[in-house]
Amino acid sequence: MLLLTAAGLHVDVLEYSGLARRAFQDNGEKLVDISIIVLAFGSQLGYILVVGTTLSSLLGAWGCNNVICGNYFTTIIAVGVFVTPICLFRHFGHLAWLSLFSITAIVIVIFLVLIAGPIKHQEDHDSSYYTVFNVVGFMQSIGSIVFALSCAAANFQAFITTEKSFQNMQGWSTITRNAVFAGACMCCFMGLVGYLCFSTQTDGMILDNFPQEGYDFFKIMVIAHLIFYIPVNFVIMRYSIVKLTLKTRSELLSPFLHSTISLGLLALVTVI
Repeated sequence: MLLLTAAGLHVDVLEYSGLARRAFQDNGEKLVDISIIVLAFGSQLGYILVVGTTLSSLLGAWGCNNVICGNYFTTIIAVGVFVTPICLFRHFGHLAWLSLFSITAIVIVIFLVLIAGPIKHQEDHDSSYYTVFNVVGFMQSIGSIVFALSCAAANFQAFITTEKSFQNMQGWSTITRNAVFAGACMCCFMGLVGYLCFSTQTDGMILDNFPQEGYDFFKIMVIAHLIFYIPVNFVIMRYSIVKLTLKTRSELLSPFLHSTISLGLLALVTVI
């Protein structure tokens, strides 16, 4: 992250694909933009899927047996009503406060796992066998580990929206160090405590290990987190698509074209 920023400052190109163009000409720029689009598009498929299925399961648990509470309709309604308005924001920096709420929601869920996980483990008298290191499990997790590097795609968009006093290597190294350290600790705590509590029975969506109604609030928090996080990913994807196809910055599009492209992309991801 710091090498990327230093390179951008050195040649005065504060854009990821623009920096690739500076180093590798047109092909470098196109390759980076295409990679960002594929990564962000795939991420949104996963996020939207979790939002739709989790919300649908909650509604089902609350007694809704109507077809509207099924996975399909719930996903469409969630994207149309909650996600779409935020995705119409033009600038990455406009999402700063929403991202703060999103992180707060995940911190709340982490505290649930840290506190309620061991209690539930004790209540269930689980005597699971634990493995300190597993080569196959490690290989299966490589995708998740590599996924953490996706923050690089938003590096410059975040950099240029910070306060001017932090738009230098000293200020940005402080921000990067704190953000990466906090994120690493959050992932480590969640994964380690989840495994120690539920062993191989740990679900990919860890809140599924807490099926009781009393934990519904935390599931709502995860849904809210993703609803506010999807636009962060979406803005980065839209930027690269517009740059690749229309040769301009997405912030400079007319209101009609901006809305049309945004709604079309969201509809495509949701349909898939």
